[in-house]
Amino acid sequence: MKPAFLIRNRIRKNLLQPRPAVKLTESALILITPATKSPKQIVEKFARITGVPLLNIQVISVENKPGDTEYISVGISDIAWNGKIKDKNLRKILEGKYGILFDLTGLNSDFERLIGSYPSAVFRIGLEGEYPEFYDLMLKVPDDATVITDVLAEYWDKLKIG
Repeated sequence: MKPAFLIRNRIRKNLLQPRPAVKLTESALILITPATKSPKQIVEKFARITGVPLLNIQVISVENKPGDTEYISVGISDIAWNGKIKDKNLRKILEGKYGILFDLTGLNSDFERLIGSYPSAVFRIGLEGEYPEFYDLMLKVPDDATVITDVLAEYWDKLKIG
């Protein structure tokens, strides 16, 4: 069990990091969970909507216990006692600088909030929930790949982003 106050301190520190100086449509990180339906479909539609090349989109599955997934996964065992990522390759991805962060985790636990706080992104998109300080745009949608990407496309078009 990780000390919760150290995890929350790490989250606060991560969220205070300055936004990176990268082009919005240059790269993206998408955070999913094992419960995310049709992640491949979401990634492909996300690329079409935003203009971020598929090759520049990283997908990480956020799981309490890393399991079988076609994506890189991060689990609670990858977190040190102080809230830092143990593995340097995983840390490099999570601490990367992205144009867009698309977080589909829902931030339902300290663990998901910690992972969601690591990436530095110009524009942060997430699901509507209790933590508005995490995102620039929050989508209120059911866990349905078609609906999620349709709502994203609608907002993307209205905001004239990209």
